[in-house]
Amino acid sequence: MIRDPRIKKFRKMLAEAPNYEVWKAAALELDFLEGSAEWKEDFASDLYHYELIYDRLSNLKQYRQQNDFERLKRALREGLHHDLGNMGNPALYTHSRVGTKHLVEEYITQVCESLDYLCDHPVPGFPISEKLQFFRDTLTSYGRPSLLLSGGATLGMFHFGVIKALWEKGLLPQVIAGSSIGAIIAGILGVHTDAEIPEMLVPENHNLKAWKWRGLLSAVRGDG
Repeated sequence: MIRDPRIKKFRKMLAEAPNYEVWKAAALELDFLEGSAEWKEDFASDLYHYELIYDRLSNLKQYRQQNDFERLKRALREGLHHDLGNMGNPALYTHSRVGTKHLVEEYITQVCESLDYLCDHPVPGFPISEKLQFFRDTLTSYGRPSLLLSGGATLGMFHFGVIKALWEKGLLPQVIAGSSIGAIIAGILGVHTDAEIPEMLVPENHNLKAWKWRGLLSAVRGDG
């Protein structure tokens, strides 16, 4: 039973959001009203190694403040991988509607700012050639993100919304694959140029009725 009328209001806003900005604003309000904001502020948890993340965050801040670029570079190279301290634990990203533990978010922000600084500013003893090699090595260590679109017949049309949200934020990865309808949408995306993608993401430009009966039959049979 929802007692706070504000929760009902923002859940309705969430369900009817026309874009990511509106959805995120409603989701943040719900995180606050439903108690998830407090969970995000409390960095201690058995879901990840928060002591490790806290120590590395403190070190990055210290090296930046002291202009200790050698230690900064070493700390970045050692800690730049997806699952440092179990930060990739899916449970960290299902507790709230937006984001996760603030410690994790602050660490990621600090890493990005440190990389931007090394890239954009002249650093003593760090010529352009070494910078290029540093970022090549970092890319190899970090790897490349990918997007896997699931099957689901008609429900797979929701993938267009996922792709649109990522595209508008500049977060759509270069590696995209899928299963069943997800594979079809990945294929459609793959044959469009960057200039053509916005038009491709308009639902009215597709014959969605073609999937109507296929979706019904798949649901009855239990496949997708």
